[in-house]
Amino acid sequence: MMTISLAGALALLPVAALCAWFNLGWQEGGFGFLLVVFLMFLEHLRRCKLLEVGYLMTASWVLYRIAILFILLN
Repeated sequence: MMTISLAGALALLPVAALCAWFNLGWQEGGFGFLLVVFLMFLEHLRRCKLLEVGYLMTASWVLYRIAILFILLN
């Protein structure tokens, strides 16, 4: 499951680079971020289904990500 986090971090690199090169605002960067998060969420659901661990793990993963986001923003 940590592969999803690594893939998400690597997918955010082009988003950050495009925002820096083209001097894009926070709206465009936020859209790219949300797109990457949505794709990570779908992949997490897919892997939980394959491993037959249920969706509680996905819910706890989302709560973990939200907690990290709040920590980073404060």
